[in-house]
Amino acid sequence: MRYQFIQDHQGQFRQCILFRVLGVSSSAFHSWKKRPVSQPKQQKETLVTHIKEVFHASDRRYGSPRIHRDLQGLGIRCSQKRVAQLMKEHRLVAYKPRKFVVTTDSNHAFPLAQNLLNREYQVENVAGLDRAWAGDITYVPTAQGWLYVAVVLDLKSRKVIGWSMRDSLEQTLVHEALEMALGQRLSTQAAGSSTVVV
Repeated sequence: MRYQFIQDHQGQFRQCILFRVLGVSSSAFHSWKKRPVSQPKQQKETLVTHIKEVFHASDRRYGSPRIHRDLQGLGIRCSQKRVAQLMKEHRLVAYKPRKFVVTTDSNHAFPLAQNLLNREYQVENVAGLDRAWAGDITYVPTAQGWLYVAVVLDLKSRKVIGWSMRDSLEQTLVHEALEMALGQRLSTQAAGSSTVVV
């Protein structure tokens, strides 16, 4: 075990330090290296190679059950418990995608605004600044949880003219973003023009 540790870490530390710390002589270590690799160890290394190939081919998404199933399909005999043990030993942890968060609730009795733009968001179709605004909400994963962000865009300039951030999805999130847009742009709006918000 000590010899294997020295071999695995000789690129990180000088051999003389490893020999001294682990109480191993250099001659004993070099003698160990010359010994033929045992059959169980060769089988283990081969299995680890196959596990890594399947793991990386799955874009790091497969855990031990799926990797075991794929190995069985390739004719490689081993137990799922052995696969899990070797994955843990080699720090092969499956990537778990985050759960989808539903942010839209269409099942309500609130009045719906008329769709004046009818999804015609092209800049050339917008007459000028402050004539058509669009808004959206997104969410960002952080170490403290989800961060919800609401933005308001001016379709002509494609600039964010209002935004708001909160740790929960409340009506105030959208209200604050719209209030910021109104506060920043309403004073510059040309007299007589009408803004369409979608």
